[in-house]
Amino acid sequence: MVSHDPFVAQILSKMKQCEARLEKLNEDIDRLTKERDALTQGHAAYQKILQIETNDQGFDADKSQLQINAALGFDQGSFSNLSIPGAAEQVLKDSRRALSNADLLREIKRRGKSMEGPNVYNVLYSSLKRNPLTFKKQGNLWTLVNKNLDTKAA
Repeated sequence: MVSHDPFVAQILSKMKQCEARLEKLNEDIDRLTKERDALTQGHAAYQKILQIETNDQGFDADKSQLQINAALGFDQGSFSNLSIPGAAEQVLKDSRRALSNADLLREIKRRGKSMEGPNVYNVLYSSLKRNPLTFKKQGNLWTLVNKNLDTKAA
């Protein structure tokens, strides 16, 4: 029984629109669920690394850090010999995201570069600030300057 009533036709049209939106939302939920699962796996791996760092009773801290760095693919020998800007550049390249001064320092130390002292944050900040062709500060985050920009004339 098909009705030619405009009100019924309008309601049916609205229902079809809602069903289409619902289908799109279900697809988005599936995609986001997959992304969450991948992030959860990454988080679990990171938690395992932190657990190794803090609970490793059988090894001294340096040996434990070497094992973690090796597992992550970091060559501590060459990294510890880098300059502060060189180490910061490598960390920012590997992280592929902007980092705060504290996060950058923590990662540099974690990879084996010795940076100690009361002014270590100021030393890092000054080192990066003196290299404006490599580093730029956006708010409180450091990023790398994109050196691959083509400047071709139209």
